[in-house]
Amino acid sequence: MAWIALQVYVLPRPDSLVIYGIRDHVMKVCTLEELRQFASQVHQNLPNTGIEHGDSSALIGQQAVAYQKLKETYPFLKWGLNIWDGPSVHDWGNTVGVEWGGPWLGHRGFCVSINGQKNDPDYNPKPRILRMSNDIYFYHGE
Repeated sequence: MAWIALQVYVLPRPDSLVIYGIRDHVMKVCTLEELRQFASQVHQNLPNTGIEHGDSSALIGQQAVAYQKLKETYPFLKWGLNIWDGPSVHDWGNTVGVEWGGPWLGHRGFCVSINGQKNDPDYNPKPRILRMSNDIYFYHGE
């Protein structure tokens, strides 16, 4: 009986393991400071931009060049289910989000506040989150 209680309090819920997996995968290639730099670069070079599932074909000129440089610098921008698919990248004013998946597969990713202020999800219903700092969290939504 003690083992079961230990499992309940030590191991995360099974549906939360996705958050830990995406966090571990991203943190193998980037530090928290690098995620902040990434968000700042997106906010500066691609303001109010939404790139859906890695499709950057709507970007032109300097924005297309800036996104290509980001892909060369940040490996997670190349991750997807196939060679034509990648993460969605959004700049929402003071927040930059990177997300994989969609409504049928569920979505997961991370979100970074540009100004360093506390960053809370505003989805309804709110996703499960794994807070890394006030300004960065990883999430998994249905």
